[in-house]
Amino acid sequence: MKKLTLKQKLNLSLLILSFLDIILLRQAWIEVTVQSRIGIGFYFAFIVSLLIIGIIGYLIFDSQVDKLKQYEQAKESLSKNPTDIKLRKAALEAGRRYYESLRGGYRTTVDEQVIMNDLSVYINTPDQSSKKNKNS
Repeated sequence: MKKLTLKQKLNLSLLILSFLDIILLRQAWIEVTVQSRIGIGFYFAFIVSLLIIGIIGYLIFDSQVDKLKQYEQAKESLSKNPTDIKLRKAALEAGRRYYESLRGGYRTTVDEQVIMNDLSVYINTPDQSSKKNKNS
């Protein structure tokens, strides 16, 4: 049996907590509407809801950090071999995935320009620019 990664464990716990929270919120709603009182179930459901929101926030932040690391690694690989077309494409795609994660899945022309500016720094290394100047 394969071990679960931390993200998979968090997703599983989020799913379980969500079901638990639905049950607790239903019970709390019954307490408030039928019995006209706020019991401990209401407070417990509120705390579980906050916990779920915290886990979702962490997963979103962690996903963005992962995509930023992938983008930085792709740029670093590109700086080692700036003429490799596959590395250029990989860096461009990693940049797009990272900026899409920041914008809720959408890309803007400004993001594309930022990515191209980032990659041009790694593609036009000082060695290449000095060769161009010597040839001119």
